[in-house]
Amino acid sequence: MGERLSDQVIKITGDETHYMKNRGILKTQELQWLLLGLLFVVYHKKNPLYTSNQNTKFLHGAGEAGYGFLENDWMANTLDPLPLFTFLVKTLYLFNSIEITYFIFGAALLIYFYTLGKIAQYLFPGLKKTAPILVYSALFFLVYHPKTGLAGQYLLGTYLQPCVFGVFFLLSIERFLNNHLKTASILLALSAAFHPAYLPTALIVQANYTILSLVKDKQGIKKTIVPLLLFTLISAPFVLRHIILFAPTAEALHAEAMDILTNKRIPHHTNIHLWFNTESFLKMCLMLFSTLLIRKSRLFPIMFTLYLVIALSGIYLYFSPNTTLAFTTPWRHSVLLAPLSISVLIAWAAQSSNLLLEKQKTLLPIVIITTSTLLLFLTIRNINKQVDTFKAYGKGIEMGAIHYASSHGSSEDIYLVPPDNSLFDKFRLESGIPILANRKTHPYKDKEVIEWDERCRLAEAFYTTETAEEKGRTLRQLVKQYNITHYIIPSEMPSAADLPGETVYSDAHYTLRRAEWIGNGE
Repeated sequence: MGERLSDQVIKITGDETHYMKNRGILKTQELQWLLLGLLFVVYHKKNPLYTSNQNTKFLHGAGEAGYGFLENDWMANTLDPLPLFTFLVKTLYLFNSIEITYFIFGAALLIYFYTLGKIAQYLFPGLKKTAPILVYSALFFLVYHPKTGLAGQYLLGTYLQPCVFGVFFLLSIERFLNNHLKTASILLALSAAFHPAYLPTALIVQANYTILSLVKDKQGIKKTIVPLLLFTLISAPFVLRHIILFAPTAEALHAEAMDILTNKRIPHHTNIHLWFNTESFLKMCLMLFSTLLIRKSRLFPIMFTLYLVIALSGIYLYFSPNTTLAFTTPWRHSVLLAPLSISVLIAWAAQSSNLLLEKQKTLLPIVIITTSTLLLFLTIRNINKQVDTFKAYGKGIEMGAIHYASSHGSSEDIYLVPPDNSLFDKFRLESGIPILANRKTHPYKDKEVIEWDERCRLAEAFYTTETAEEKGRTLRQLVKQYNITHYIIPSEMPSAADLPGETVYSDAHYTLRRAEWIGNGE
């Protein structure tokens, strides 16, 4: 006979109670990850505008938005390799709200921590209680470093730039593991759209999604093809644009430009003989161990494929140098693989601690209090460091000359600044005034790379020649060839007093001189 009505009511009520209880637990877990993620946002080191790579990545957007006089800057008018990121920066400048980049970076930090935590929880179900989540977070804070990849490459860093959108990679993987295939593919494509250097990684990951969905998950052609089409439709315009605009002008020019970029500008990223050391070897071992640790999961093929590409390309380039292949930095996959590997290891440790806590329940409050205290201590300590970092930026010895230039600039100005002095990387964006060139900010089109290298070479010649006569000769050439209007020199330069031009600003560190009136006969 069928169940009595009262039994059915009890069964349904019990199921609903169980469902509501599980739903409450899930909400609590989500809240814990979000709160710890917000703590990570505060904890993580952040650098002020305009730090290092921002001076390169923001330049096209600033120029297009009419910021200062940067629309007249030669570099700002070279071919833009980052159209989507440039659109974001341009929009912020147009609305006079470039400081919003701090909040965008904060959102990326939150996505980074939260997503890695959810992936770890997927792989290690023991991370569903407060204590192991706190253990995981404490270990994460302790071992975390903003630059975790190989060859000086990284996903986050300490400020907003295109590589930061690699957090969409991690979120994509989390969505894939939870069977949201369309969302996963869209996020992959967006990551590569913001930073084209991620495209090879995105292709590898998307290929894994497609194969796993077809072969392992038995999703069928229709459910597999749609995500692949979405990825292709979003990526294709950016790929075609890059292929068309950055195609070699001529074989000889392209080879020369590749040599300049690979062997002169970024050898620390491209030359495996320069970056492969004991630390790199240990990172490779860590990534392999972490990958094998999850060999029974759906994430394993993705991580293992990325690892194989890094290892095989590294071995090949170590023994058979190839400028073009090295320029693609195939070890860039490590910026995704490294944080995944670290998360896997500490999640495994946190789950192991949970097994101990279940046997020794008296340790539970001690662990919760200890890890919570540690997290708060680390965060407060980093807040103090953060304040010091921002104060130091404003007190830089170069800021006096930059501020003077900013307040006295005009649309005709083009400054000559020390091209290899990183203190003046920020000159363009802090002042809004064009410069001749510097080594930090380079173009990507072959003929523009060669022009940039020539500009830098002439600028270097001015600053490195020893006599005032040689410096004066080079300066006149720069004024005649590039319409230089001002130049900056160290105040203690021995030949400074004998150089042509009128001093308009000077402090103990740097002197700024007007040069536009210098003629051939001076």
